[in-house]
Amino acid sequence: MKRTNATIAVLLVSILTGAIPAGAQEQAASVVGSWDGLKALAAKEVLVVMLKDGGKKKGKLNDVTDTALVISEGKKTSELGRDSIFQVYRSISKSRGKATAIGASVGGGLGLLSGLFGDSNSGHGASGGVVAAGVIVMAGVGALIGRGIASGHEQVLIYQARR
Repeated sequence: MKRTNATIAVLLVSILTGAIPAGAQEQAASVVGSWDGLKALAAKEVLVVMLKDGGKKKGKLNDVTDTALVISEGKKTSELGRDSIFQVYRSISKSRGKATAIGASVGGGLGLLSGLFGDSNSGHGASGGVVAAGVIVMAGVGALIGRGIASGHEQVLIYQARR
């Protein structure tokens, strides 16, 4: 009985921590961090390229060959040699939906707390209608703040040359 419980405990810990024997792990389908990974990108992806000389180029992907990366910056096209590229970042929009939902939840919670405990005159909470109005108003404010925070783009490193 003790052995069965120990086996179950070990299996449960392995499952919860994500520990899988090395032989059972799958190989990654895409090559991340290699030049071949750049070749798999779709055209018109927005990229930020850091050059070995310290320069920086931003533009939309046109083509990737074995020796060069071609990006367009408006009407101007730049061909960057593979040997001159240090890092390539993919520029993606931040998730506004997630930030809006988090902001609405925090705002709604603050509205609920202020409605329940905010009546300092009588020492008791406010009426149900006031609490509901506080939750709705604060959830809206929180959603707007969360959406504003999430505006913009983030850069994800997809290639780095060896030094």
